[in-house]
This record gives sequence, C-alpha cells and structure tokens, in this order.
Amino acid sequence: MSEALDRLEIQELLHRYSLAVDDRRWDLWETLFTGDAVIDFRGSFWAENPQGWGLHSPAELRQILTDSSGPDRITGQHLVLNSIIDLGDDTATAHSEFLAITVRRTADPATWHGGVAAKVSTGGSYDDEFVREGSRWRIRRRASRIRWQSTEQITLPENRR
Repeated sequence: MSEALDRLEIQELLHRYSLAVDDRRWDLWETLFTGDAVIDFRGSFWAENPQGWGLHSPAELRQILTDSSGPDRITGQHLVLNSIIDLGDDTATAHSEFLAITVRRTADPATWHGGVAAKVSTGGSYDDEFVREGSRWRIRRRASRIRWQSTEQITLPENRR
C-alpha cells in the first residue's frame, strides 16, 4: 500500500474511535482494536477515580464508558487534531491532540425542563500504536493524557431538552 493511503486510513481510524465513543456505536468500537489492545488512561484526571480508570482492554473501557454515562449524558463530541503519524511496514504510531466535549444534565433535576445542562470540555493528547491486520489498521495501544478540563453551565436548544 502507498504511504499516503496508510496515513489516510489511520486518520480515519482515529475519527472512527471518536464517532464510536460519541454516538455509543459499540458495534463500530469492536472493529477498531487488536485482540490484545490496551487503553491507558493513567495520565488522565481520572487516574484515581473509583470507577477504575487506568489500564484497560477495549471491552473494559467500553463498560466503564457505558456505566459512567448513565441517563445524565446528553451528547458528546470528540475532535482529533494535529495528528503526526509515523509509519513502519505493518506498524505505525501517532500523536494527536484532542478536544472532547460532553454535555450532561445538571445535578439539579429542577433545571432540566429549562434546558440547563453542564458542558464539560477536556483537552489533551493521544499517543497511539497501530498494527495492520490483513488490509486494515487497528489500534494496539492508546494512551490518553488530559492537559486541562473546564465545566460550564449552558442552556440547550428546545429540540435537545
């Protein structure tokens, strides 16, 4: 395969990860990783979180994300930016920046009908290792490092309440 095509396929894989997480597309999630993949969230703010952030298999992280979302999660959006991809023969690495936004219901149910929600914005980076399996690139290891996080109150549009 050509180097340009490999780079495009890896960029698309990074974007598919974001889509799978944001839309809770677990069918897509299952196609992104090698069988022995590891996701490392020890560099995140949640490293000491009782939910168990740390080193996880994709299946474990999927369960954590599902459990932590609950009915309060309204939507999410991950943007993957500034990816630097280094290619080997059937392996590759990448460093990417991300901006992740999650919108949740506030802790006060009295505000829900007014469309008040909490927007959590998180900026950080991913360091990824990829391997080609057959004709497809898959994630073998992902390390997430959070650099900053902020929360603000927002009002949702009528159609999102």
